[in-house]
Amino acid sequence: MSAEPAEAPEPVPDTIALRHILLSFTGSATRSNISRSKAEAERELSAIRARAVAGEDFAELAKESSEDMGSRRRGGWLGAASQEAYVPAFSEAAWQLQVGDISPIVETEFGLHLIKREALEQVHLQQILVQHADVPGVWRSDKDLNRSRAEAKGRADAALQALDAGAPFSQVAKEYSDGPMAPYGGDLGEFLTGELGPAFDQQVDALEPGQRSAVFETEAGFHILERLP
Repeated sequence: MSAEPAEAPEPVPDTIALRHILLSFTGSATRSNISRSKAEAERELSAIRARAVAGEDFAELAKESSEDMGSRRRGGWLGAASQEAYVPAFSEAAWQLQVGDISPIVETEFGLHLIKREALEQVHLQQILVQHADVPGVWRSDKDLNRSRAEAKGRADAALQALDAGAPFSQVAKEYSDGPMAPYGGDLGEFLTGELGPAFDQQVDALEPGQRSAVFETEAGFHILERLP
């Protein structure tokens, strides 16, 4: 009797999407003023990992705890990249993960990391964004944008009513939206899920292609999103 043929190993992906949480310790390459020992960093990160494994949102834990300032405000989001984009110890650990997995603690010259592999999914989005004077870094056109937060919310609600009445999204975006993409009907192009931050992730995750969100608020203002097929 002939032996069963061995299953072919799954191909190693060229690109994967990742989040991470970094804690530095004395001697780490990026933090010369850290007084935390390696053992202390490992204890802290072990406690964070236990919370993540128990079901707490990894992105929120990264925003709370990670010392990688470049990715912290995006929930530890590193985006999608090839193995060559990371130092070898980080890549070796990351490419062993399945989607949704959280790594053991990984040490690199930058400190100690937890790594989570995310689904590599592209979404095409269009947006209506209504800002107000209290938004940091507010988009300003040829005149200052001085509307209040309450006025901005009312304007976003009016845009949603226009959409509910059947007006095309691009037309409503041109009329109501702020920001550089408004003249283009609010088309943001394609993004990897997770690339725009946790607030957007939550909204996009709830949308099927062709659906749009209710009005929601982030630090940038009030948004309406539509996911395109």
